[in-house]
Amino acid sequence: MTQSKGIVISQRIYKLDLLKERDMIDCILVDGPMDPNQELMAKQRKPFSYPEIYTRLIRKLIYLTIIRSDLSFEIDGISQFMHVPRIDH
Repeated sequence: MTQSKGIVISQRIYKLDLLKERDMIDCILVDGPMDPNQELMAKQRKPFSYPEIYTRLIRKLIYLTIIRSDLSFEIDGISQFMHVPRIDH
């Protein structure tokens, strides 16, 4: 997008496509980060049925951290479980 004072790069469409892909376009937005005291463990509850979907989603979210560093904490937390994702993750 060009503006009078320079160029602005936006990932709005990328983020919207990501939400649509996961059928979350109508999800409720939150301002705050993930609860830093929430414990995520590898053996938590039942396994996620399609780990390849989880892995793909994490990779796309990691890409977003390049332009949205405020998401780094949350994405780092859930990316630790790419090898064995669970429902809670």
